[in-house]
Amino acid sequence: MMKFTPQGIIMNGIIKLLLKRFKLDKVLDYVENDNEVDIQLRQAQKTISKQGKVTEENEKDIAILKERINKLEKKCQTSKKK
Repeated sequence: MMKFTPQGIIMNGIIKLLLKRFKLDKVLDYVENDNEVDIQLRQAQKTISKQGKVTEENEKDIAILKERINKLEKKCQTSKKK
């Protein structure tokens, strides 16, 4: 169990007074708690992540389509030779 000394109690009072006087409690609240910008940034990060996944899927689909086009072109070239 902590023992509070008179000096400690006085220091706590002084700290609380300074916090209120210089509005440091509001600064501390701003730093520790989420604000609108934090929320928007988090949402933007989620959107970017989702778009990255979609881009990867699209790149895979494009690669598959390119392979199919190449195969079809080869078939067309061989059938023209006949």
